[in-house]
Amino acid sequence: MNSPTRSSLRTGLALILLGIIFLVLQIVPGLRNIFNGDNAPALVLFGVALILAMIGIAAGATGMIIPVCILAGIGGIFYWQTALGAGYQTWAYAWTLIPAFVGVGIFLNETMMGRPLKGLSDALGPVAFSIVAFLIFGSAFGGFTMLGIYWPVLLIVLGLLFLVQPLFHRGGPSGGQTGGPS
Repeated sequence: MNSPTRSSLRTGLALILLGIIFLVLQIVPGLRNIFNGDNAPALVLFGVALILAMIGIAAGATGMIIPVCILAGIGGIFYWQTALGAGYQTWAYAWTLIPAFVGVGIFLNETMMGRPLKGLSDALGPVAFSIVAFLIFGSAFGGFTMLGIYWPVLLIVLGLLFLVQPLFHRGGPSGGQTGGPS
């Protein structure tokens, strides 16, 4: 199947799925009321993630799992904020989890393509960064106190990791191992 035909198929499937969802919301009494509560933002994001996942599956586009993970993850943050009564002030540090959602999406995408080890390798960086940033910002903004006054040490460690990272990534344009003959 050529690219324009595939694109037309994806667009058609997306429109049909959206139409079915909105038709069900119109026909089934009370279903729309689910989206009127405190969890409405989370449910909308979960719904959009589900629609994207269905479109990605129908179109055979495994890469759609990355935005699905991002949207579902942000929906999870909204749900957590509502369930705990934490309010949206926790966004001061909760946003740092978004790179982890990207990492999970990368891992799932690579796993679906038959390369789970590559997925794990590619996902570790964003997930590790996200965890460290969450701890730093969460401690700095009073979200949790497990690190006490020592949370700046994480900034120092993160900075050191960035400084030594090039030592472990030899090759590429500056390493000369992957280039052609000079």
